[in-house]
Amino acid sequence: MAEAVASKRLDYTDKKARAVSSRASRNIVPCTNGNIFYGASTSTITVAGNNPSTYWDASNSYIRFTAKNNDSSNDLFVESGFALIQKMECLADGQVISSIDHYGALVHAFLDTEVGTQFRAFAGQVMFGTGLDGAHVKIASTKERTFTLPLLLTPFFSSSRYIPVHGRSNLTIRITWADTARGTIGAVSNSDFIISPCELIATYVRLSSEAQSMVVANCQGRFDIIADDFRCAQSNLTAGADSLNMNCGFSFSSLNRVIWFHLPTYSATDKPSVTNRAKAYLQNFGLSINGEEHPRTRILVGDQPAETVAEIMIGSRSLGDLNHQSCLDFSDMNQDEPAPALNQDSSSNDIPGYFDVIGKFVGVIDTESMKPALDPDSLYSGVSTLGAVVQLVAQYDSGTVTPSQSNTVLAYANYTMSLSMDLNGSQTWVVSI
Repeated sequence: MAEAVASKRLDYTDKKARAVSSRASRNIVPCTNGNIFYGASTSTITVAGNNPSTYWDASNSYIRFTAKNNDSSNDLFVESGFALIQKMECLADGQVISSIDHYGALVHAFLDTEVGTQFRAFAGQVMFGTGLDGAHVKIASTKERTFTLPLLLTPFFSSSRYIPVHGRSNLTIRITWADTARGTIGAVSNSDFIISPCELIATYVRLSSEAQSMVVANCQGRFDIIADDFRCAQSNLTAGADSLNMNCGFSFSSLNRVIWFHLPTYSATDKPSVTNRAKAYLQNFGLSINGEEHPRTRILVGDQPAETVAEIMIGSRSLGDLNHQSCLDFSDMNQDEPAPALNQDSSSNDIPGYFDVIGKFVGVIDTESMKPALDPDSLYSGVSTLGAVVQLVAQYDSGTVTPSQSNTVLAYANYTMSLSMDLNGSQTWVVSI
């Protein structure tokens, strides 16, 4: 029989401990390749190394930039600050350690499945420019809007550890801005879409010499960081297609899940392009690894999205979590061919910045065999796809109803990566995936 114990609420020896001697500072880190950027251009921000006893708190740092509409006659509508980013890259000494293409599309899928309407409509609207269904941020002619974006879904942000910056390595964030034909609504050209300034608001923690010596002795001078990252694969679903066999090229030692969706292809540029996701008459889907499908029975879709949403919740470790927030609803998940037109009032006048129909379909395939119960950093058990042929497979309605428009198919691998720096060796970052 187990020994009887009292409630932890009666344990008066379990007290909050005082932290080691340290000092936090907020620093503004400007771009290193210029001060003014345009649509489809690239901004580079460097977090310098060789800072003694100093660590970068990436989870409490963010990108701050101002977007200006320099067009003298056309208003600009943006789907969010995230939608203005085509690619987000992280580098160490010039070596790419993370590259997330179609970054804005991935973040918006994450916001729909993991973030509630209250945050999106208030704090998120102020910082990110997000809103409720169909809402867009208006940047009037010759006006500007400032956004503050955390480094969501990047390995720097997902790490639960501070990032040491006292080694020789310089860490770099490279942002490729979206072409104005993607992620923006309106007739503004790339040359009239100006980003200036663009800066990293970085939080650094500097330890005392005694505390630094204690940390180095504890890890024997080797700093190992386990983090999540994403990799994008892209294909095309042609109009009228009834099946999909998409080669993804995912090769990782621990593939944790795959997130995927369709982005409808429009002939006009005045339609949402990053937040609008079609179901495209999808019937079922799965992931083939060397010919073996995961899961063994495909995930069913049809016109009932319940199973799809349940698999999304499993992938985010929130099935049964009654406090989990999202912005998914039955109608949005069932939009086969969402073709938003400007919302109109009772007098048939267009309401700027709002659209009638927005599709939010997203599929998730979980590939972890052993899920951590409490601490997500304590365990990772994704399937190995090193040297494997990985395909996203799907079946669409084979009857008279098939997609009448083509769709861009985006699939993102969520995998575990390792970053290591040895102070007794090269003092530079080594990456393992």
